[in-house]
Amino acid sequence: MRKKAKGFTFIELIMIIVIVGIAVVPLIQMFTTSLKGSADTEATSIALELAQDKMEETKQLGFAATSSPSVTFASPFTAYSYQVTVSYVDQNFEASVPATNYKKVEVKVTHSSGTSTTLTTVVSNHS
Repeated sequence: MRKKAKGFTFIELIMIIVIVGIAVVPLIQMFTTSLKGSADTEATSIALELAQDKMEETKQLGFAATSSPSVTFASPFTAYSYQVTVSYVDQNFEASVPATNYKKVEVKVTHSSGTSTTLTTVVSNHS
């Protein structure tokens, strides 16, 4: 009488490897997508902080603030650039050709990957 051998046969091991291999592929894809999303979130968070800083600098200039061309930040933020746009608006915050007592200030910060963040505010001339 033969004793029944304990353990897995070679075919069973091959089947387990194939099944595990098929199951692991979607998990790896999920992790890589998650990591990419994490990097985008970090770039957006940094861009928002930089935009807030530039907005505060521009607001401190008061009503005399003017637009700027696209400028790259200093190290360690050289992957980011910003542009400040200042334009006159009327009391309804619509674009205005003649000078008014209101200006819309828009700060746009862009990461080299293309991610951008824009902040907008209105300043007034209280004189």
